[in-house]
Amino acid sequence: MQKQRLQASEGEDAMMAAIFCGVEKEKGEEKSDEKNVNVERMRIGLRTQQAVEKVQSKLTDLEAVYDSVKADVQKIVEGADGADKGAMEKVAADLEHSWGLAKAHLLCLSKEVTACQSGLPDASTVPALVAIHEAAATKMKTMCQGATTDFQALVKQIRNQSRAQVRAFGILNAKQRKTEEEATRQKPALWHILVKEWKSPTNGSDSLFECLQGVRAARVSVSSENSYQKIIDDTKTRACIRTNLKNLKLGQAGVVTAVSGGPGPQKKFKTLVRSGCDIELFTAVVLPKTDWAFHVFKFEVVTSSSAWASISWPHLGMMEARLVMAGSMVVAGVENNSVPGHSFKDKRDYLAQTTGPGLWALIQANGFVEKFQDGQMEGGANILVIPSGFATVTAAENCTYLRWSFCGDERDAARANLTLQGLCDSFADLKTGTVPYADYAKYIGCRV
Repeated sequence: MQKQRLQASEGEDAMMAAIFCGVEKEKGEEKSDEKNVNVERMRIGLRTQQAVEKVQSKLTDLEAVYDSVKADVQKIVEGADGADKGAMEKVAADLEHSWGLAKAHLLCLSKEVTACQSGLPDASTVPALVAIHEAAATKMKTMCQGATTDFQALVKQIRNQSRAQVRAFGILNAKQRKTEEEATRQKPALWHILVKEWKSPTNGSDSLFECLQGVRAARVSVSSENSYQKIIDDTKTRACIRTNLKNLKLGQAGVVTAVSGGPGPQKKFKTLVRSGCDIELFTAVVLPKTDWAFHVFKFEVVTSSSAWASISWPHLGMMEARLVMAGSMVVAGVENNSVPGHSFKDKRDYLAQTTGPGLWALIQANGFVEKFQDGQMEGGANILVIPSGFATVTAAENCTYLRWSFCGDERDAARANLTLQGLCDSFADLKTGTVPYADYAKYIGCRV
């Protein structure tokens, strides 16, 4: 009996313990739910606050974009005229209108997200908090829609257009500045004499024989248009032209660049030029196999600015061929003995200081003058062959030409050697640092 009572007592105790544990569990769950709500409220509150800050940041960023693009458009409006000005003013108006809509959209969105945030304290369950978060997230998605997207698309379009406009105006202004600089740049006196006081071709010839005899310059042509174009388009020619143009931008008035490469490439280039020209333009003397000999019959590309004038004698006093590829050039030649002066330096100084009537009188008496216009002389010839024994005065406008030296008979050699001797006697630098003057002069028996 007592045993039964003890068992019943133990059963009641177990039941009471179970009831107590259940109550404690319910209390624990209530505390856990409350804790979960507080944690979720903090987490969603933080995310919603970040959303508000994101809207404000977006508004600030787009306003900066608007101010930048507006300034660019305004610069273009100020620099434009006529129809262009009207078109850019409309662009400016469209930009302002689009930004107004985008700004209003973002301000409204900021208020709505903030309103979502204000509902957080009243939410007592996790689902309610999640609903607030989803509402804020849905509103945030609209930030990349509607007026904001339209504004960003317009900005992209305007930026592309303004870049093109700026480039166009930049190019236009650069060309205008270049034209103004060229107009105000002081041009050499010889350039004015030959270009501005140009009369007509004088004492030129279509006969290469007369040039070879040292009488006057000769007008000849490349055999065909195809051969002429191949010379111009050759990679070595183009490389020289690029180098010359780069140096012209640095302020030089005339630039000379030798066709690069060793004996093999030089021979290949010579074969190309020779295939389209008279064979007599490539006569050469036998030279030793030395480094300086490589520079005797070299090819050079010359490029001038808009107003370049020079006084010179052909390379090593030999005959010289000039194949003009572009631009305009006047070339005058005066026989050495006809130019006043004891030394070649005196002769150069005289030609540099002479007046227009004085130079034209020398040309008429014992010289020649020819003019290239757009790469051609009268009659269509594109190569001028200058005889030995003549000083040359050149005036060029944006001209590019290929030049090389060559030899003739014994009388031509005598004239060339006499000229080379005079050059070495008058200009000391030719005997020391200019390749291959000193070595070649010694080789042919001149005093150095």
